[in-house]
Amino acid sequence: MIEATDARLSFVPIEKATKPQSGMHMIYCDYWWIVHPKKGLIFYGKHAPQCNFSKEAIEGVRLRLYPWAEVKMVPVVFVKVNQFDC
Repeated sequence: MIEATDARLSFVPIEKATKPQSGMHMIYCDYWWIVHPKKGLIFYGKHAPQCNFSKEAIEGVRLRLYPWAEVKMVPVVFVKVNQFDC
C-alpha cells in the first residue's frame, strides 16, 4: 500500500486536467483514473498517470496500492508533457 502522503505521488486537480491549455499534451480519452478524494488525479512519480482504459485493471491497482482512493471515469484529460518540470 502507498500512503496518500507518500512523496513519490503527484496530484493534478480534475478541474485543471480537463481544461485544455497551451503547450504539448498527452490526451487520455475515456480512461478510468485513480483519484485522491481532495487532490485529484494521481501520478506515481512525475510522469506515470495512474489510469487505464479497463475499469477492472485500474480497480485492481487501486485495491492493492491506493485503498484510500477512488476510481473515476474521466472523459478527457490533458496532461502537459512537462507539467512537473516547469
